[in-house]
Amino acid sequence: MATPGIARTRGLTAYWLFNPAIGSSLSGPPVELAASIGIFSRIVSTNRAMKCGKKNKMNSEQRLSARVSLIPMSSGRDEEFAQMLDEFRDAGELDIYKGQFAVAWKGNEAFYTLLSRMKAGGYPTPEIVPMDSYFIQAEGRILGELYIRHRLSPRLEQVGGHIGYKVRPSCRNQGVATTALSLALQQLGGMGTERALVTCHVDNRPSARVIEKCGGIRISDAVTEQGVELRYWVATVPVTREP
Repeated sequence: MATPGIARTRGLTAYWLFNPAIGSSLSGPPVELAASIGIFSRIVSTNRAMKCGKKNKMNSEQRLSARVSLIPMSSGRDEEFAQMLDEFRDAGELDIYKGQFAVAWKGNEAFYTLLSRMKAGGYPTPEIVPMDSYFIQAEGRILGELYIRHRLSPRLEQVGGHIGYKVRPSCRNQGVATTALSLALQQLGGMGTERALVTCHVDNRPSARVIEKCGGIRISDAVTEQGVELRYWVATVPVTREP
């Protein structure tokens, strides 16, 4: 009758079937031993592959986030912008541009025209504050958008805050938003703003994690017609100026 046995080969423990009638466990049936070692080796190889896959993914994320930069939005990037719009559509995120920003669905030129008029504030409504608009970019590819608002309005104190951002679906979970927000905090620090208000909807846990990674301290939530908005104060990065 065959019973479980253990053999060690090349530093690995291989489980196999041992027949007491044959004698020593290490002199058991070679077919059974080889098969058992083969199965165990495949398990070990699979585990190693999974670990390598996770490591490679982490390295890939680090490489992408290290290349992220903020580039002022400009005209002439219609094809790239259209590709990003397609990703949002395919993901069913049709509310990513709404209200006055719904013009983005018409393309980059229409969107850039709107943002250019909004830059100084007061357009299209008086409460709009001065705002800088950026593409989140890596190696010339648009990964998303980011907006830096120079001050807060009563509305922005509830929803929006100083910094707003969005990342296209194919570039999420790779450190892009975290790096972009960190760069924006540096920009605000250079403008003399000591802390930034950053908000996200209560259901947007990935964005909340990004804000918290950047040092966000949660304050009271805001309740609006769209639901509960999480609000955070985040310290900016002061820029040392030459005397």
